[in-house]
Amino acid sequence: MNIISGNEEDTRSIAKIYLEAFPESVDFFYGGDTGERVIGIMDFGFRILWAAGCTFFVAKDSSGNPLGYCIVASDDGDLNKAILRRGLALKVVREFLAGKINIRLTEILKLAVNGLVMAVASLALSKRTSFGRIMSIAVLKSARGQGLGRSLLRHALLHLVDEGVHAVRLEVRPENTAAYELYKTEGFSEIGATRDLQGRWVAMEKHLLKG
Repeated sequence: MNIISGNEEDTRSIAKIYLEAFPESVDFFYGGDTGERVIGIMDFGFRILWAAGCTFFVAKDSSGNPLGYCIVASDDGDLNKAILRRGLALKVVREFLAGKINIRLTEILKLAVNGLVMAVASLALSKRTSFGRIMSIAVLKSARGQGLGRSLLRHALLHLVDEGVHAVRLEVRPENTAAYELYKTEGFSEIGATRDLQGRWVAMEKHLLKG
């Protein structure tokens, strides 16, 4: 197993891992569709994160097959600004209107409302204005139980330290006890809770540098 810095060419593989790792979200937003249509939607979404400046780490086996990934942003606030500054939000609209993203209007509305609900819920958290964020981390079922998630997380944390980031945040479902315990043992602590249309998230933070 080897963990490397990923690039835009890895987004499709990452999309497939996401669809396997988070079936509840896939079912909620896309009616359980894991076919080419939804793979294309997820692929496009991850390409937007890449273009906005997120760093991708990908775990691969000896044959080069992706086993897991971790996506991290060095500055959560700057990420949101980059999406607007680089015209990525407009790109999404143009691609949709041109029929290049095969996403249904009902799915767009549900995703938009979901993002708004979570953004409002996040306002109640501590007022730290600058922090890194673990955007998404997942491992294929066939590769679990080997410490791969921990290795991916540690690669992301080392990257943030190198970037001079003082703190990093993430959210985890309370019922995802394996992930929660991983984050606790890696030094994350609870700072509150947020919500989206699917329910509650536990918000966690880890201090990396003084400041």
